Amino acid sequence: MPEDDILNTIKSWNNLQNNEKNMVLKKMSKSWDKINPPIGILKELLMLLEKMTDADMILPALINLWEKFKRPQKEMILRSLAKSSEKNIELWNKLTNAVKAELLELFSRKYTMAHAVFAARLIAEKHLKDTKVYIQLNEPEKTLEEYGSEKIGRVIAKECSENGKKELSIRIYYWCPSQETVKYDKRGYISEDCNRFIVSHELAHVILHLDYLVEILDCNRFRWHSSRYNSHNQETEADNFAKILSDLRDRHILKYFGHDSNIPSKKAIAKSYGNIKPEIIEKAIELDDLSEKFTMSNSIFAAKEIVSAIYESQDELPDEDNIREKLEQMQKDAKKLQDKKHGVQIYPAEGTERQDCVSIVPFLGIKGKLAGYFIALPKQNISKSSEDIAKTLCAFLLDYEKIREQNVQIFVNEENFGKGIGEFSDVLLKTRKSNIQAVAGKMKSRERILSLFSADES
Repeated sequence: MPEDDILNTIKSWNNLQNNEKNMVLKKMSKSWDKINPPIGILKELLMLLEKMTDADMILPALINLWEKFKRPQKEMILRSLAKSSEKNIELWNKLTNAVKAELLELFSRKYTMAHAVFAARLIAEKHLKDTKVYIQLNEPEKTLEEYGSEKIGRVIAKECSENGKKELSIRIYYWCPSQETVKYDKRGYISEDCNRFIVSHELAHVILHLDYLVEILDCNRFRWHSSRYNSHNQETEADNFAKILSDLRDRHILKYFGHDSNIPSKKAIAKSYGNIKPEIIEKAIELDDLSEKFTMSNSIFAAKEIVSAIYESQDELPDEDNIREKLEQMQKDAKKLQDKKHGVQIYPAEGTERQDCVSIVPFLGIKGKLAGYFIALPKQNISKSSEDIAKTLCAFLLDYEKIREQNVQIFVNEENFGKGIGEFSDVLLKTRKSNIQAVAGKMKSRERILSLFSADES
């Protein structure tokens, strides 16, 4: 059956008998062209899936084609599962653990420099001393068409005080029209036209200009912090910081996932940029040093996104008519909607009662309400931490309702979450390693960075 005939048949789906529906799905599977995938057919099927129309029939057909799908098609499927449908948990549960793990890894790739975000949180807490700091990495929700060719990088922050305690919440938003995670110029330097540079630039403001960021805040209200508030010097400092931080990230990937032995020191890389303030070099290296212990960070942010989309979208939200009619409730309901939009918070942390087992520990905000969860890791090597985090993310994605209902520390093991956490972890780590090795092999900064190695550094 030609592609156009299949597409037209699917468009009249509701008029077909079950045997006719099964037949068209089989013909679609047999004729699927991996090189030139029939995106129109996939879109029509996903529209049906989002409405829960014959989901028991359509979803298995798509999963059987999984190996033939490229990354964009897999992302399309996950986004359809995450639509606000009453039964998206039911759809999610129909996926195999291996497919869920691969989808998580695919989504994690857009959360660039996530390891540095977690490290920046600790540095900010150390600097502010008496303030708890939470940092989240969020992409803007506007589409490419609405932004046009504008690159977006902004920090939103809010400081709250309650009973003598302080809390600073920071969100980093980024958008790049190229939609490229990493991009280099002709000389092998990071391009400003990619997500990694934009996120690194905003992190620079958090590290270098935190006092200024806190100073301009309005109490208890989120405030945009962007280039229009900054001096030219602050923007130049953030640009230089971002370039060094990007090179240090590439150095890490080359060291642990490449095949090169002559890796230059971090100072050699930083000093190669010439006349840059020593403070910027020191703080960029400090952030990179601390960020090395944060493994699987981009997967943690991706898991947060999936948990919020799959599970939290089921929660009852305030009725829009109620908001309009009851003016006194508007602020409370708007706050609830805002919190729901940003979802559950998940952070890695050391420390657990049992040294042999990772656990999930809920934590409260300064107002005494659940703010999120810590992944409490035993003190161990980075490889074991990666495995533990992968299993913990499996627990969040497969059984978040159990975690939320218990709302106490819960150990991540087969007894609590079943044998599926092992399979999920293996697939996630294998897919992640394969992707990073591919990144190392195509890294356009490699030759320039390795050229900075000298014999006296060995």
